[in-house]
Amino acid sequence: MKSTKIKLLVFLSFYLLHISISAQEVNPTGINIKGVIRYNGTPVQDIILTMLDSGNTISFLTNKSGIFEKNNYQAKSAKLEFHVAVPGYMNIDTTLFSASNLQRLEFNLLKDSIYKGTAINIIAKNVQSTANKKIYKINAKNFIVNAKSTAVLKSLPDISIINGNIKLENRKNVLIFIDGIESSKEELDRLDAQDIDKIEIIANPSAVYGGEQSSAVMQIITKKKSVNFIKGELETYAGVRLNQFGVTPTLSLKMKKLIFSTFIGYNTNNQNIENELTRNTNSNIIQQSSLRKITGWQAYSSSRLKLNCSQKSTLYFGSTLFGYNFNGAMTGKNNSNSNEVDFRVRDTEALRKWNISGIYNFTPNKKTDLFLKMRYFNYKNNNQSVYNDNAQPDFHTSIFSNTKELSAEISVNKKSIQLCKLPFEYATGSKMIYRKFLFQSDNFNLDQYIHTFYLNNSITFSNKTSLYISLLGEQTNNSGKNLQQRYFYFLPTGSFLYKLNEKVNLHLDYARRITRPSGNYLNPNAIFFDPTYSLIGNINLLPQIRNTYEISMEKQVTDITSINIKFFNEHTSRSIIETFTKINSAIVTTYENAGKSNMVGGYASINTELFKTLSLNFSSGISYQKFESNLANSLVKQNDGIAFTSSLYLSLLLKKIISISLSGSYNTPSYSLINTFYNQPEFGLDAEMAVWKKKLNMRLSYNDMFSLNAKSKNKIDALNFTQTIRNTNKRTNLSLTLIFKFGKNFNDRFGNPGIKNEDIINK
Repeated sequence: MKSTKIKLLVFLSFYLLHISISAQEVNPTGINIKGVIRYNGTPVQDIILTMLDSGNTISFLTNKSGIFEKNNYQAKSAKLEFHVAVPGYMNIDTTLFSASNLQRLEFNLLKDSIYKGTAINIIAKNVQSTANKKIYKINAKNFIVNAKSTAVLKSLPDISIINGNIKLENRKNVLIFIDGIESSKEELDRLDAQDIDKIEIIANPSAVYGGEQSSAVMQIITKKKSVNFIKGELETYAGVRLNQFGVTPTLSLKMKKLIFSTFIGYNTNNQNIENELTRNTNSNIIQQSSLRKITGWQAYSSSRLKLNCSQKSTLYFGSTLFGYNFNGAMTGKNNSNSNEVDFRVRDTEALRKWNISGIYNFTPNKKTDLFLKMRYFNYKNNNQSVYNDNAQPDFHTSIFSNTKELSAEISVNKKSIQLCKLPFEYATGSKMIYRKFLFQSDNFNLDQYIHTFYLNNSITFSNKTSLYISLLGEQTNNSGKNLQQRYFYFLPTGSFLYKLNEKVNLHLDYARRITRPSGNYLNPNAIFFDPTYSLIGNINLLPQIRNTYEISMEKQVTDITSINIKFFNEHTSRSIIETFTKINSAIVTTYENAGKSNMVGGYASINTELFKTLSLNFSSGISYQKFESNLANSLVKQNDGIAFTSSLYLSLLLKKIISISLSGSYNTPSYSLINTFYNQPEFGLDAEMAVWKKKLNMRLSYNDMFSLNAKSKNKIDALNFTQTIRNTNKRTNLSLTLIFKFGKNFNDRFGNPGIKNEDIINK
């Protein structure tokens, strides 16, 4: 282990030395620039296009064929800014690398009053994809007035929202960043589409992002705001089933060099869950039925502040608070070998989590960014239950866990430089994390120290090929009264892009990541849910290791149609999974590093427009999944099968004030070692309209409209152990949402550097 660390440090030292010797300013080089400007596929003559190059402005004029060109131009900077402004049409703004192929540019004019296309139409195609990310320029005019970010996300290729969770390719959990600060789905739901400038999707992120369970990253970059304002909105909704209600007030203001926004939300969440279980273990047959009624609430709040200290430095602060409290009342019957008892369970689950983040960004010159980041996170979870039946007195169980985290990170980002005369960017930094895990018994409390060093590199070999490599090493120390662990991981990430032609890109991706156990997984105290389900954590868990290999092809078929095809393989060793274990003749569920899993499959998607008014975003995938356990006392040794995933989003926009959308998903079955979970399709319908001078939006939502998703099945069939669980949870609901906007602008303006795309390090 010690020799591995020494070799890694020596390698990184020589690598940094090589960069410092090779990195240099972009030298002026002669380049040829040529492109075409069209409207509705027809070339347009006499259109003026301007290009900004390090403060200099160069103008082009299109000829009869709509073509503009300039040969042997001496570029002064690595990036060139192009701008087209034609009265009655949408403005076109984009930035290109001077080392890119600039001889086949294409810009499409779109009328401002009838613009229906996707945002990708108005950007030169050769800047949409890099080796490790894809960038979408967002235009709020594609959506209904006062639309929220959710409508934007559902329209993006390969993005879906399933049961409230944002997924990439229907399988990757997405970690969200807004202007560089890690954010929640609740914060994203409050963001207006008109405030979004760009969305970056990183399908193969570096391990430095953390996120544990996340396999993809979404970065939201908001627009510059030069006008002072104070504004807000009040959103409220009510449902016709289960007594659902929610309210969320929001306030935003900008004064001189300060931008501040905050919101508070509260909603009820009630459910009725019917459960039927059949279990057979060595001829011991258990049949159980129950009805669990849940009543509870959820509350959340968020605040963000941006302070422009100077033209070169900016401070960002963000804080979030989320909590819920649910009370359950279960009644049921348990029949074990013809011995039947009636039972009752009263349970309470309470969760509280909050965090505060800060980022300081200093830009000494156009090629260098310095970032200092800090974050504090606190997560508390408390479960209590009281069980009684007609055969024994009350049985109380209670578990408690509290995770506290403090992290600090420093990084330097160098851009617009050269390595061996090739365009090159890199970011290097170090991150320290301290975590404290607290449980009911002090004997199991745990201190965790993580030290990470990383080096991220992006290099462009030609106008067709580019490469992204992240080299990350981290040392972890776990310390407690009854536990001492120390381990080191080297976690590389690599992405290679090859552009077959203007419209087809080929991606190759590899990543090695770890997933650390959370406080709930480590908690060694048992919680009793019902006669057939008890759960125990494991303080000795180690991180699971995942190796992922992917190959994909993207094709921009037309200006409004894109497709994506991907094949992948994901192998996990030392998997953290639930397993059935016998303890004192009782069957309990425990968390273990039980063995390994493997998943191999394919995925395809299409994003297009139908009949010029209807947007379609559809994706589907199929995979073979296999889980194996090497534990001697595990009742289930293996589970495998074929899984199918799909998502659908259809959206109709009428005169920008009426929106009708249909979304659906079908993901079944899904596998773990001890479960094969079968789910039904789920469809939702939303109709929204802007009224009263566009200050009030009314939305009618019909969730799980056919009530197909109400029923699910959980099944396992192993040697000497079979179990089937059927659940019914009618989540069908018809709800009305009202969003009222208020506020005004001030006339004062000031120079604001804003949040640039380059401010976000591509880790």
